[in-house]
Amino acid sequence: MNKTNKTEFKILGISIWKICTYFIIYSFFGYVIETLFAIITMGTWECRQSFLYGPFLGIYGVGAVLIILFAQYFNKNNFRLFLGGYIIGTITEYIVSFGTEVIVGTRWWDYSDKILNINGRVCLVYSI
Repeated sequence: MNKTNKTEFKILGISIWKICTYFIIYSFFGYVIETLFAIITMGTWECRQSFLYGPFLGIYGVGAVLIILFAQYFNKNNFRLFLGGYIIGTITEYIVSFGTEVIVGTRWWDYSDKILNINGRVCLVYSI
């Protein structure tokens, strides 16, 4: 029997299939958490539109995948891991916000009325 050498495509050591799975899972749970947050804090069901169809918020999937990919460089120290995840998540949110405004022409979120925001795109403190 001849064994074939099956190579698997990886990004930074992680299988592309795992990356896709992480994207789907975190996009879905991001949708669920944001929807529940809106129901609890505002008492209303809000449309959580994304660049994806269905109950998915791609910003969470993109952010989670990037944090998972790059966390391996910070995992020796819990503080560095936290700080690295914070920085990667913040940069991802800013870039996605800016990109959607430029490409799609809409702004899906705006933190301008919150303290410690950067151009209304990201915010350190979200006050209810």
